[in-house]
Amino acid sequence: MLFSVFVVSAAVAGGQQSQYVPGEVMVKFQVGSEASAALSQAILATPPNLELLVPTTQLLTEKTGIPLRAKQILSGGWVLIAVDANALTQRAITQLHKRDTVTGVEAKAGEPKGVGIPEMKDLAVSFLPGSPESGAIDDKLAGAQDGRFSELVSDLAKTLDLPLHIKADKPAHLIIQIDLRELTALLSQRLKAVPAVIDSVQLNYIMTIMPTE
Repeated sequence: MLFSVFVVSAAVAGGQQSQYVPGEVMVKFQVGSEASAALSQAILATPPNLELLVPTTQLLTEKTGIPLRAKQILSGGWVLIAVDANALTQRAITQLHKRDTVTGVEAKAGEPKGVGIPEMKDLAVSFLPGSPESGAIDDKLAGAQDGRFSELVSDLAKTLDLPLHIKADKPAHLIIQIDLRELTALLSQRLKAVPAVIDSVQLNYIMTIMPTE
């Protein structure tokens, strides 16, 4: 059996801005590819056997640099691909621990983003007192110009290869949040650059219901 999925939400302000589910994209595989063959086999089972798509999502993870998993098989040959939030968080923690000046990284529950949206953990990162990172954080907390702190933010984003929101909450300490919405748009672009596997990519747009008068 195949499934179609859509998400209904309250209309955004003014009803003008297109919204999509962070952490999810819909893809169609190239006809004749191994991914397409795996999908044909997967839909023969009831419910569809998503395990058969694991080699495909592993390949796409390697190509995009973003941990992925097949979430659902949709109608019309579409497959719902989701960011593997847990794997992404663990990878970020591992990369942060490689910095000599990092003394600790703790994953903490972030604010709920909505039903069906992957929960991304906030990363609480501690640095050695007296380290360059600690000095940049001190500058930020003291209200100084963002020069050193901006450089630190850019360096961390480059290290993790992720869009981030970073705030200094106390001396030698940062809260790092992965911007899942921006990452989803980035994922869409990276998937389009894998034409041997991917035929089409579409963001999982949210259908809005306009209020009636």
